[in-house]
Amino acid sequence: MERRAEIILKGRVQKAGYRDYIDEVAFGLDINGWVRNLEDGTVKVVCEGRSEDIEEFINKIKIREYPIRVDDTIIEYSIATGEFEDFTIIREEDVVYATYERMDAAGRYMREMNKNLGGKLDKMLEKQDGMLEKQDTTIHILEKVSDDTSDMKSTLSRIEIGVNDTRFNLSSFIEEKIPEDGERDSRDKGYACQDAGSGIAGSL
Repeated sequence: MERRAEIILKGRVQKAGYRDYIDEVAFGLDINGWVRNLEDGTVKVVCEGRSEDIEEFINKIKIREYPIRVDDTIIEYSIATGEFEDFTIIREEDVVYATYERMDAAGRYMREMNKNLGGKLDKMLEKQDGMLEKQDTTIHILEKVSDDTSDMKSTLSRIEIGVNDTRFNLSSFIEEKIPEDGERDSRDKGYACQDAGSGIAGSL
């Protein structure tokens, strides 16, 4: 069901880009009508659309977001006439005033962009922090592996020294207990001469 609403908005609603914001909301909800500033410092909206869209439109334009602050609203409902084809901002004939208001609207859009960008940057920084934590964990693991490798090298070095000592001791033992071939032959010959001498002496 189509419905018409005439709305008066009070508060800090002029010279803040508020009418551009209202136009944006109306465009999103397919609301037709117009918005204009009144001489008493309020803003007036006349709009038509589906009943549920009109209610959502009214709720969305009741904002308190710098530099706009809506303190009060006066609403009158009636049957839609179908006289509007789109939504229009009725601007003042004073070019300077209109220019300043457009500048305020541009400032509001820039603040909104900055806020959205800030949120994205926060998410990027959170991801970066997570990556740095993973990197720190990886570095810690690599350091531990390096320490373990150093310990293994030290152990192997000690084992190698022990093996070399054992080889040296074994070689010394063999040299002491088992004479060289020449020495053994000489000793055998000495023993043989002694035995021959003893035999001759016995026969005499």
